[in-house]
Amino acid sequence: MRLCTQDALARRLELPAQSLEILPEPWTQWRTDCEFFLLVDQSIYMIADSIALQHKALTSQEVAIAHSPRLLPFRKSKQARAFIFIVSVPARRSFITGVRGYRTAYLQAGVALESCRRALSDHGVWEWHEEFFDDAACRIVGVDGVEATPMAIGLLSDVDDIAMGSEQDVTK
Repeated sequence: MRLCTQDALARRLELPAQSLEILPEPWTQWRTDCEFFLLVDQSIYMIADSIALQHKALTSQEVAIAHSPRLLPFRKSKQARAFIFIVSVPARRSFITGVRGYRTAYLQAGVALESCRRALSDHGVWEWHEEFFDDAACRIVGVDGVEATPMAIGLLSDVDDIAMGSEQDVTK
């Protein structure tokens, strides 16, 4: 496993320094119920505190799935520099609050999504998706889809790429 700082990841993505650190810290606010995973190149990093822990190295087939409609059939951009996966962990909340805690965990995933949209809106062009193929997302992130479930995916794209993609959609 490799550790790196969030600033180092931001530099690799050509984002301003500390742009990933504006996300809420783990175990505060909704972070009890959710985890962040960042896909950069061929590695999945779990974002925690001011570090990013390499969670998984992707195979070439998994990288191809991430960049294809097999993961996100409705995306506008053709290529992405990075992906953020917001993963809900309802078992954690259920342990704390009881059997129906999963409801709160899923609501908190929505709060996490909106917090990410706001926090990252000034840091690159992000395209957010709540509709995707669960099995492909689970395979890429390395979760089972039961104890931990991907709830939203954000793509960091270039402005020109999104503009070209939407123009192509209009002409078809």
